[in-house]
Amino acid sequence: MVQDAPLAGPPSDVWDRNRVGDDCIQKAAERNVPAALLLTGAIAESGADAVNDDRYGTLTGWGKDIVTLAETYGIDTPGEWGLPGDGETGRDAWVALMAKTWPDVSFGVGQQIVLYAPVGDGTRSFENVMLVREWLSNPANAIPLMADKLAAFYRIFRVSYDEDEAIRRSLYRYNTGNIDGTPPGGQWAGNVAGYERALVAARAILRAR
Repeated sequence: MVQDAPLAGPPSDVWDRNRVGDDCIQKAAERNVPAALLLTGAIAESGADAVNDDRYGTLTGWGKDIVTLAETYGIDTPGEWGLPGDGETGRDAWVALMAKTWPDVSFGVGQQIVLYAPVGDGTRSFENVMLVREWLSNPANAIPLMADKLAAFYRIFRVSYDEDEAIRRSLYRYNTGNIDGTPPGGQWAGNVAGYERALVAARAILRAR
């Protein structure tokens, strides 16, 4: 059974990039960590303004198409779902998508993975993923969740590294799960450059304040 949860804070449609940035700075101060840590995370993961930026691994376009059609016609309706043959439903397409992408399915400002969300039942079912998607689409939910994880990582790495390196390693661990904060490799190696650009952007935002 899917565990429901109310949305916290203002509805997602009242948020913009500036408000996301302001909230990241506030949440960083509350946790006594550098504002650049949370700003960098938000910028790198979602551009700091992607309120409901769906990601389905390397098949995000297909995932978004399935969700759009499901919201329009119903997940159990036969139709054009990008599957071969006749009579497939959106649920058939969803199962095929999840088989190729799970658990790399994430949403919101911090692109938290559905599997580890604090709401829902942790499954790849369409109903559960859509519930988590709705919850994470509100930055009032997504930002504190990201902030708690990054702050915990930062406190670990700051013991051994300077501020910038501790920020980098916290972000790498957030992205990869590597306990020692080593950079992502393989097909995700490009994320390192993305985090560097986001850190530069975050520092520029903070200098302008």
